[in-house]
Amino acid sequence: MLVAPDDAVLDALDVGVVIANRQPAGGESDPRCAMPEAATAGSAAIGGSRAFTRTSDGDLGDMKLTLCYGDPPGAAELAVLNPGRAAAAPAAGRLVLLGSADFLTNRELDRSGNAALTLGLLTRHPTLSWIPRPQMPTTGSVPAAWPSCSPPGFAGHACRPESCWCCWRCGGDGG
Repeated sequence: MLVAPDDAVLDALDVGVVIANRQPAGGESDPRCAMPEAATAGSAAIGGSRAFTRTSDGDLGDMKLTLCYGDPPGAAELAVLNPGRAAAAPAAGRLVLLGSADFLTNRELDRSGNAALTLGLLTRHPTLSWIPRPQMPTTGSVPAAWPSCSPPGFAGHACRPESCWCCWRCGGDGG
């Protein structure tokens, strides 16, 4: 899970998703997608100032993209990428892009379906590893990428440490 990734991160990942030119109105919205976690949660208020859409050429490579909340497909507050065009098994891993982490906080958790969506996203696998944004060195060179941020099935995709804050779930089966 990447929270509020910027253009540099999305460019480095090269998964066919960009920050949308327009932003959703904000407040609560219905999921407008068939993702199980979103269907269970119903209306949610993700918040934030980032939304996602497909790249202009629409090339997702072998990724299957699901856009939820906000105003998909033009400005979705939550995007989920699964490797492979066919429905991937949970063990294959997935990458979740969130426009904001606001709905994950105690301040917003009791609004609409925020708690259900949070639990659904964070408990998909039995193991949750939280990787905080790394502290950048004050001197010296910055590593080009932080490969441990990429879930299984996203080989070759990495995010730059100065702009990556992520949460990565992996089950006991490596997925």
